[in-house]
Amino acid sequence: MLRSVDSYLHLPRRRYFSALEVHAAIIGSIAAVVVLVGYGFDVEPVQSLAPGFPTMKLRTAACLMALSLSYLLSLRTSARAHWGSVAIAAAVLGVIVYSLATPALPVAGDPWSIRPSFGTHLCLGACAAAMLVIKLAPRL
Repeated sequence: MLRSVDSYLHLPRRRYFSALEVHAAIIGSIAAVVVLVGYGFDVEPVQSLAPGFPTMKLRTAACLMALSLSYLLSLRTSARAHWGSVAIAAAVLGVIVYSLATPALPVAGDPWSIRPSFGTHLCLGACAAAMLVIKLAPRL
């Protein structure tokens, strides 16, 4: 029997959405704004939290969007949502490993070629691995 992540955490469900669903939707939406507006229309103030702060890299925003979607799918109990969540988390982990394994060669004008920091890679990889463990081996 497939269980949702919400059932493991025993969080109260209120009204239409749980707090975790709202949080995942907000994180995914912020990342989508950075991708679509910040990099799509090249609006630099959207790429950074404040002037002078480091910018969110396009790879980071795309991975955050994918992990948010994976998490939202993990809240559903259907087999299709379960395997969709697993596939997205595995893809994010694959992107992180590939990004760490290849040399950083930024190409002028190509925001996809800019790599996030090692710490960002580590955190995103840990989130993707945690999602895989929660969905594939929940007893761990």
